[in-house]
Amino acid sequence: MKALYEEAGLKVDLCKFETLETYRHTRIMPGVGALKNESGNLKSLIKNIIGWPLTCSFDTIAIGTKTE
Repeated sequence: MKALYEEAGLKVDLCKFETLETYRHTRIMPGVGALKNESGNLKSLIKNIIGWPLTCSFDTIAIGTKTE
């Protein structure tokens, strides 16, 4: 994001890459969000028990200001 903003003549003030989904699981990785995985609750539970990382959606938010 920093390179893209610099090319556009902007200064990056804040850049975050995080998930807004709440999970009881400790191992998560970027992928399909929880709404898409609702049908596989038993599957998700088994994956959590064996320590397999579960997927969730991540968002990238960047805020920049114009440099002069």
